[in-house]
Order: sequence, then C-alpha cells, then structure tokens
Amino acid sequence: PAMPSIVAETGLPVVIQHLRGHPATMQRAGRYKALLPEIARFLRRQIDLARRAGVRADRIVVDPGIGFGKRRRDSLAILGQIAVLRGLGHPILVGASRK
Repeated sequence: PAMPSIVAETGLPVVIQHLRGHPATMQRAGRYKALLPEIARFLRRQIDLARRAGVRADRIVVDPGIGFGKRRRDSLAILGQIAVLRGLGHPILVGASRK
C-alpha cells in the first residue's frame, strides 16, 4: 500500500503490471470476460493511484503481465491487441519469457 508514495518520493520510474490474484494463486484466477478491457481498467486504476500519490506521469510504464494469471491464448491475444493499451498514454513493457 505504501509503494505509490515511496515511488513518488524517490522520483524513480515505476512499472505497473497487471496481475490477477497473487503469485501463488494467479494461475487459478486466469479467466476473463473481456481480457483487454479488464487489463486496461486495472492499469488505469493503478495509474490513478500512483498519480494521486505524486508519481510523475512521465515516470510510469505499464505492463500487461504476459503469462501472469493468463492462459497462453490470453497472452497471445494481448500481443495481438497491444494497441488497445496505448490509450493509457504510457510506454508499454512486454516482458516475454519462456513461460
């Protein structure tokens, strides 16, 4: 809960990643009705929290969380529709690995 204010205080850049659940439970929570809109909504809320805490907009990067609580087809859909996240107005990080 203190992370936004700590980031604001330091002035360092921050990556805001989408993750449903927690690392121990994320793969059990990977069902979406509207994948990209849900991810965008989550990221938008987290951006708002960071901005209200004083994090500068030019210090925010968003990450859709490829593989984090998402099935393979979800991750592929994110990659195919990544342009949807451009509307958030921040650089997008895609952290791909051999998940």
